[in-house]
Amino acid sequence: MMAMIRALIIEDEQPSREAIKLLGNWEKYGIAEIDEAENGREGLRLVAARRPDLLLVDMKMPEMDGVEFLRRVSAEHPECVCIVISGYDDFEYARTAILSGAIDYLLKPINRHDLNEALAKAAALIGRRKREAGERIDQGIALNLSLPKLKETVFLRLVEDAGGVTPTHLSVIGADKPAEYQVAVFCLLNMTQVRREKFKGDTELFRFAVANLLNELELDGVNCFSFANPKSAREFILVLTLDPARPHGLRPDIEGLLKEGLDRLEKWLHLVASGGVGRPVQSHTQIRDSYLAARDLAWSANLAETAHRPIWAASAAEQGSPPPLIGRMPLIRHGLEEGNAAYAAAVVSDYVAEIRKAGRLSLAAADRLLDDFATLLHELALDLGVPNGWQPDMRSAGHDPDMPYDLTSLKQFESAMQDLLADFADYVRRTVKSAARFHVSDIKAYIDQHYNESIRIHTFTEKYYLSREYLMKQFKQAYGMGIYEYVQKVRMEKAAELLRDPELKIQDVSDLVGFKDKNYFSKAFKNHFGLSPTEYRSKEQNATFLP
Repeated sequence: MMAMIRALIIEDEQPSREAIKLLGNWEKYGIAEIDEAENGREGLRLVAARRPDLLLVDMKMPEMDGVEFLRRVSAEHPECVCIVISGYDDFEYARTAILSGAIDYLLKPINRHDLNEALAKAAALIGRRKREAGERIDQGIALNLSLPKLKETVFLRLVEDAGGVTPTHLSVIGADKPAEYQVAVFCLLNMTQVRREKFKGDTELFRFAVANLLNELELDGVNCFSFANPKSAREFILVLTLDPARPHGLRPDIEGLLKEGLDRLEKWLHLVASGGVGRPVQSHTQIRDSYLAARDLAWSANLAETAHRPIWAASAAEQGSPPPLIGRMPLIRHGLEEGNAAYAAAVVSDYVAEIRKAGRLSLAAADRLLDDFATLLHELALDLGVPNGWQPDMRSAGHDPDMPYDLTSLKQFESAMQDLLADFADYVRRTVKSAARFHVSDIKAYIDQHYNESIRIHTFTEKYYLSREYLMKQFKQAYGMGIYEYVQKVRMEKAAELLRDPELKIQDVSDLVGFKDKNYFSKAFKNHFGLSPTEYRSKEQNATFLP
């Protein structure tokens, strides 16, 4: 039987999305579900939420283009098969598609034959991968691998609705008999700190301890089995199997059991977590439905209310949208270009203060905002001329790049934002400095050649990515005067030289040394030499004719 395939079309133009849906022979290739996204950011969120097998990606989109989207997907969801779509026959786009592992590259306007040929190729690859996944489970049974590992593999396939699970697999893990299932999700809010401090950075030992603690939860008629979600580092999944033989109408206190799990995590491992549980389902084929509901609840935890305490989400709180982050980027850029990192940091603090005033930031939104901020900073780095952009390296701030940020409160969220900004500013400063090494004599040489132009300090702070104060201090130490004083000195000396030419009018001299106002030039000249330009010219001419 052909495995069911989920597809996601990421294209900003609705007519193009409709054309793709009309031209594709979706049923023929086993593609049963088709979702849509208008841009790369929305696409990333749907990839995480819906777990599609196949992505059809346009390269030119607002907010996040196809290039950045493919980079993120290949790193975070390498299992996805991609077909790239573009209205431009551009080698760079084709090269990006190849490097990201895209299975095909289609040019607009898309024709039916090319699209279906690509869909056939993608469906064949996805089907082969799903069959191989089932075969790996069979091999595990044949090799007598540990039952918990097999159980984890099978339940994970069911949670992801990824196919490849057979009746034999269910029989081996004891899931072949009638039973009711419920899935809970725990999101660990400070796992990076606990893993580092209590487990010396050993991820496997940390995950084993968490799973073991949750597996020991006890309630009559309920069997608990938990495991880390490999697709989401913060998540632990707990599958509850409810004994159908319990007295009719008697429902176990699942919520009480799971709240006990939250308390145990805090008491024994000092882990702060949020949790939620999905509705009961009557078959293993519906486990994903219960998981999705539980996940939405756990990730809805409000960081404005957690205050480092465990939180149980009995119902999804009203989400609301945090203020747009992209609107703050010009202010952050301005601060960094002016060498004023404190100003850029204040912009971030003001942004978090606005969220705090609203009183709501879900864990899901916080994680998403941090990812968006990193992406926006990467794009800013490219804009500032950093050849390969920027990727966060938070090890200097004590953060493991393979682990999620600790987010037990809004305060920790703000700290993560500020750490990203500080790492970005430091990296760009070092990178730009290495490309354009700073020498204070370069500023002097520039002034000597461009004295007749409008000279601003930010010309140099932008070029060398150094603060205004630092540049002015370095220049004064080297030449005994400030940058503006030196500009004035050069202009006055050049003006004095030009005044010796009787053919040049005072206005001409003023223009040639960069003054737009003749009266202002005359005052500046007299302030420097103690004589007006006319008096200076007369004195120089008289000195020339003396015997």
